[in-house]
Parts: sequence; structure tokens; C-alpha cells
Amino acid sequence: MLVNSSLTSQCPSLQYDLSDLLLDFFSRLDNASVAYCVLRNHQGLPDRMGNDIDLLVLPRDARALESCLLTAGEEAGWQILKIPRRYGYRSYWFRSPDGHFMHFDAWSRLFWKGLRWADEELILHRRVRCKQFYVLNPADEAASLLLKDLLPKAVIKEKYRNQIVDVAKQRPEEFCRFLECAVGKSLAVKLLDYVVAGNWDTVLRQRSRIIGHLFLTRILCNPFEPFIGMGRFLFSYLSVILTAHNGVFVALIGPDGSGKSTVANELTRYLLKLLPQPRYCHGRFGFLPDLRVLLNIARRLCGLGRLPTVPSGIHAVHDVPPHGTLRCVVHALYYSLDFVLGYFTLMRINAIGDLMVFDRYFYDWFIQSYYSRVPRLFLPVLKFILPRPDLVVFLSNTPEEIHRRKPELTIEQIEEQNQKCRRIIRNMPYAIVVSTKQSPEEVVCEIGDRVVEIMARHCQEQQR
Repeated sequence: MLVNSSLTSQCPSLQYDLSDLLLDFFSRLDNASVAYCVLRNHQGLPDRMGNDIDLLVLPRDARALESCLLTAGEEAGWQILKIPRRYGYRSYWFRSPDGHFMHFDAWSRLFWKGLRWADEELILHRRVRCKQFYVLNPADEAASLLLKDLLPKAVIKEKYRNQIVDVAKQRPEEFCRFLECAVGKSLAVKLLDYVVAGNWDTVLRQRSRIIGHLFLTRILCNPFEPFIGMGRFLFSYLSVILTAHNGVFVALIGPDGSGKSTVANELTRYLLKLLPQPRYCHGRFGFLPDLRVLLNIARRLCGLGRLPTVPSGIHAVHDVPPHGTLRCVVHALYYSLDFVLGYFTLMRINAIGDLMVFDRYFYDWFIQSYYSRVPRLFLPVLKFILPRPDLVVFLSNTPEEIHRRKPELTIEQIEEQNQKCRRIIRNMPYAIVVSTKQSPEEVVCEIGDRVVEIMARHCQEQQR
């Protein structure tokens, strides 16, 4: 069973397994003569870790590192779930035998937007041994902590500031030497002075100047390098957007009151350790404005006034008559375009390896009674044209129980919607039925386990 928990001291068995895995991995790297080091947050290793382990490796050793990591993980019983990739970077996400998540970030280039801010070969040459593995030289580590978030985000994390100041005071020449490779000697000396004085606001205000000096420094080293690096970065980003499939798209269906919104919200929270930036959509992706807004604008231009307000209340839901055929067709065609545009959202979800949960996907047009005049032949066509979910979940329960929880529809109407849902998922290999008779925790756990299985399958397919 999938467990949503961090890797902490509350789970000693996991720590033991993690320690064995890491020691085996580091040993394999040494035996393969791979030059690597842990970039930061290594103080508790191999017994404890934070959210991830950041590694630096030269490009020529990147494949060897991946082979060592995947082999060590496989022999320890850890399941690989996704490997997001882009220029100079790969991330490896695992699930432990007892259901915990962990991941490694492997960098072969230290850069911002393709502009390298460190000489990876030099800092690996200066690495030092710590316990059973290698880490950065303290001055290199402190200087890299200064730049890694300052360049992309204009921040310097509070938890690193004391470490940066202490090392800058103790090893000013080495600290300045690292910065000099990135921004030149004059700005490196000024940054050193600001850091030693703890003047963080001034450091943050130097960001634009640092970026300018970084670009100039790289041009002076090699006039073509910055442009090649930025070009490779852009090409890698577009390539991943177009080809990767690290994410999962889940669509929930079921009668009104079956708990779709609740399950969607709980599922995104449940998988937060594995899928940290989930996206939840209700009804549509939201690329196009609401059709009702456009119709009201058109009516106002024609002097016809606004459309009448949609009735609210339990009995109004019972009594809503089916929309006319023309209205249903226009609605389906218009919002189908919104779903087609959703391909762009899903490409990004797949590129970064995240989760999209959709409540009331286009299947809803063939479930709700007021859309009963949408031509049935639209269903197979839309299944073919519109983005296909990786998983369709039918939240099933008895009409009596659903009515008891949320009496928006009659028992007869709920049963009719149940039957429509069963017809939709018939012969749909990527659909499952999940009973909501069980507790919400069990429902979410069952769906979460299936999501993890899908991720593992996608990862295996991409490795072939």
C-alpha cells in the first residue's frame, strides 16, 4: 500500500533500507571510477536525508551514474517511478518497498537558462571525502548555495545564510575564487564583502548585475559558449515538452454527489510527496471564456439583455429540462476546443512529471440529463480527438447512499447516471471502478496506488 510520508526518524526500517541503498550506490560509483559529489544537505547521510539528494557528475559519467543508481535501487527492491530530464539535469524518483518516496537530482551542468555559473570539472577536482562519499569543498559548497537560488529566483534561503557567512569569513580566498569564475574578480570581491557583512538585501539587489557579468564572463571564456548553452537549454526544454510522459492525467466520473471534488482534492494532497505541483480542473481547462459570457455579450450588443439566471437549489436540479439539441451541439463543439487546447497543459504536466486531476471531463456530457441530446456518436469521436486520460475512475456507490449524502437528484436519476457511467467505461482498458462504500482514505489510497503503477509503467516504456 502506498504511504504518504516523509523520510524521517519516525521510520527506522526505512532509514536502514535507505542507508544500505545509499552505501551500495556510492560504492558502485567508486568502483566505476565515476567522479561525483553530493552538492548540499549531506550532513545526515547516509542515515538521514531531506527531500532529495543533489549530485554533481560530469557529462561523460552521467550514464554510468544512472546505471549505478538504477541497479542499486532495483537490487534493494526500490521501484523507479519517473525520470524527468532536461539539459544538464536528470531526476530519479523511487518508491521504497514499504511505500515511501525519495528522489535523486543529478546535475551535469550548473547553469541558469543555459549560462554556466561554475566549472564543474574544477569543483569536482576539489571535492573532499566525507564518510563513505564525496562532497563539495566547503568554500565551493557555500558559494554554490549563494548562486543556486539567487540567479533563478532572486532569493537566498534562510537555512543556508549562516553557513555561507561562516565559510566566507573562514575561507575568503577560496570562496572568492569560485565566484570569480562566474562573475569576474571585481564583482566577486564585492559579493564577498556583502556576504561577510551579512548584507543580504544588497546581495539580492545585485542579481541583474550578476547575470550581466555572468554572460560577459562566459563570452570572454568562449564567445560561442553562452549562445550554444542557451540554445541547448531551449531545445532540451521543447524536446521534453513534446516527448516526455512522466506525469499522470486522472479523470473522475460518477453521479452528482458521488464525491468527485472531495476525492480530487484529497488525491492531490495524498500524492504531494511524489507529485509536488498537482493541477486540479473542474469542468474544463479554462483556455476559452465561458460560453455564457460570450452569449451575454452578443445579446447586449443586440439589445436583448442578459440570459436568465440559472436556477439554484435542490429542487431546481431535479427539474432542469434537457437542453435543446442545437444548444447541446454548440456547447460540445465549443468546449471541445478548450479540451484540445488542454494538450498544452498536459504536455507541461508530462514534462515535469506531475499530476492532473479532472472532475467533470467531457464524459459529463453523456452523464448529465440536461445534456441528453448531445448526439451519442460524438462520444467515440471525442475519445479519439481529445486528450486521453491515463486513468478514468468511476466512483461507484448505491443510489440510496449517494442520495443520502447529497440529495440533489432523485434515486432514479442517480441510478440512471450510474448506468451511463458504466456504459462510458465499457471496453475502456484505462478505466477502473472504485467503490465509495469504503472510507475516503481507502478510496484515495486505491486510486493513488494505481497512479503509481501507471508512472512505473510509463518509466519502463521510456527506458526501452
